[in-house]
Amino acid sequence: MEVNNYMNLEFKNWSERFKNELTDLGIFFEDGRMPISPIILKKEKIYEWEKELPKLLELGRKVTFNNKSQVRPDHKEIAELYKNESIPGIMRPDGILVDDQLKIIEMNIESAVGGTWEVDFIQYWMQQNPLSQAPSHAEYPSVKDGIKRFLIEIKRESQTNIKEEEINIALMGFNDFDQFYKDLTEEMVEWIEEAVGIRAFFVTPENLRAAADYITDGIRNYHILYRIGTLVHPQEKVKEMIRVIKEAWNTDTRVYSNPADLFMDHKGIVAELSEQIENNGRLTSCEIDLINKYIPWTRTIKKRDVIYKGKQYNLLDLILSNKNQFVIKRSHSHVGEYVFIGAETKDDRWEDLVHKIGMDSTQWIVQENLESPFYDFQYYHSTKGIITESKRFTLSPYIFGSHLGGVLVRIEDDSNKRVLALPSNSCMSSTGVAIL
Repeated sequence: MEVNNYMNLEFKNWSERFKNELTDLGIFFEDGRMPISPIILKKEKIYEWEKELPKLLELGRKVTFNNKSQVRPDHKEIAELYKNESIPGIMRPDGILVDDQLKIIEMNIESAVGGTWEVDFIQYWMQQNPLSQAPSHAEYPSVKDGIKRFLIEIKRESQTNIKEEEINIALMGFNDFDQFYKDLTEEMVEWIEEAVGIRAFFVTPENLRAAADYITDGIRNYHILYRIGTLVHPQEKVKEMIRVIKEAWNTDTRVYSNPADLFMDHKGIVAELSEQIENNGRLTSCEIDLINKYIPWTRTIKKRDVIYKGKQYNLLDLILSNKNQFVIKRSHSHVGEYVFIGAETKDDRWEDLVHKIGMDSTQWIVQENLESPFYDFQYYHSTKGIITESKRFTLSPYIFGSHLGGVLVRIEDDSNKRVLALPSNSCMSSTGVAIL
């Protein structure tokens, strides 16, 4: 009994500290809505993702580099420049577990993957919970560990190719970062210098130009250019960043992630991979198996016939008559913008949307509507204590080259509002991952 009382006191102290830390970050939870325990995954599953998801990215490159139909016009030139460069990929695909198999609903391919710091923050606090559902020997994968292993590989490669004594890495972001992101970036700069042994600096593209051998800000040369600002923003915002990446191609500065991956739209690449199953002409049986394993049924919306669950349909008729089975998304959209879940959309709105898409020159995709199993998540309520609620969830593993970092877990707090959004969204919360 004394042990229980002691553990309860320890837990209350932990939960109060955790809540205060979240409040300091500007993240607020109503009483009883703060997740306190991680989701538990098998270690073998994590290793499988680390081995196979980079192969899926390479397969995406193989498909789109030959097609190039998805690239945004202002991205096309730099994507073309770098398409033959051997540069490891970076991504944080959004996925749903279906019968214990991860199904990728969006690829999210670029170095400016969101949530890296926040995921490790949650991992730290989940690991400290004295009443966690996870056993004490559980491991908590870290995003920073994946980044560290990735940058150490880059450092080794750079040391063999760079004649200068010290290696400088530029973390290239935007000049309108708010204070929160500025603080996170400065923390990342300090961490890279300590953990990796590379001199790191936060820079904005307006201050960079190409010199004889490297990209420079006039004070120092940068041997590695790592984007922490996403190029999915509007053209006016990213034009200077695109200019620097273009100039870097004529220098010895290495750019991460591979600008050629801009050929792959986060949503459109899932459709293009899925369509290879019907239109296979140049993929191996192993590649087809990989697509079948990770990619759900997804198609680019246009007037044509498709095969769905073994039968042939007119695609537009199929979407109209079976709306609860599908999700519609617009390519080149950010976070949850332009995403429509059939089961959550009124019939007349859905019909109007499909007819407009059929006449729209913008690329839209349709995807089968997948749902994860329910998982028992724990929450803490100040008067009720620890409560358990069954919720659906999504998983987003971080991939840096051949290394898996942490996993972003988003809990669907409202099962009637399932559009993926940031964990701070009112319909989403986040928790950690423990592996056994």
